[in-house]
Amino acid sequence: SIMFKNGFRILCLAAFSLFASAGCSSQDTAVQHFQDMGFSNVRVVDTSYVHLCGKGYDTEYTIAATNPAGRQVRMNACCGFMRGCVTRTF
Repeated sequence: SIMFKNGFRILCLAAFSLFASAGCSSQDTAVQHFQDMGFSNVRVVDTSYVHLCGKGYDTEYTIAATNPAGRQVRMNACCGFMRGCVTRTF
């Protein structure tokens, strides 16, 4: 029936949209990750899509920030859809 075909098309488009966005992490998520740990003046200075972070992480952000002790630091956040972000040093 026509209703079934249209419903199936909508379902397929919704599934495609979900999986198409699966490889996209947000810089805002990485910034929030460091702010939640007490860092201030957090900004993204570089973005890499090379998979050095491990399985499930699609983006690495290099962050410049002020740590809770008041020192300027650079750190990395490995972020992935459905995984959030973790702090890494390489």
